Amino acid sequence: MKKITVLELSTKLVQEKHVDEIDALLHELRWDWDKKLSLDDVKHTLSSGTRVFVATIEGRIVGMASLLTDYQLTGINCIVHNVVVLPEYRRMGISKMLMNKIITSVPEGATKLELSSGNTRQEAHSLYLSLGFKPLDTTYFRLKL
Repeated sequence: MKKITVLELSTKLVQEKHVDEIDALLHELRWDWDKKLSLDDVKHTLSSGTRVFVATIEGRIVGMASLLTDYQLTGINCIVHNVVVLPEYRRMGISKMLMNKIITSVPEGATKLELSSGNTRQEAHSLYLSLGFKPLDTTYFRLKL
């Protein structure tokens, strides 16, 4: 089995080749993704405070997950976004490795870690449940801008 490395991207570490790999992952996650990422897009996201963790095999990004920390008057809330692994690398424990990295990277004092997942992603739901996440009794709303 090939060695899987999980690391956090930084503005100093990210390169043009990473942009294409991240873009391919976003296409796996969102069928309606029609934007082409640029290096500036990725650097802007990283410098905004969003933490992006990637799983690599032989230097190629094959999975990713993002952590957003939201400082509110009611406490520190963390949100997981964009958990995705390329199809040919699934069922190797990569999502679990990424999620464990996210969980251990939550800042001290955070009161909750949340994520949303599409209704059809049953394998992902099983992973989240195994890590201690609980389904919320809520309706999620979105305003497309």
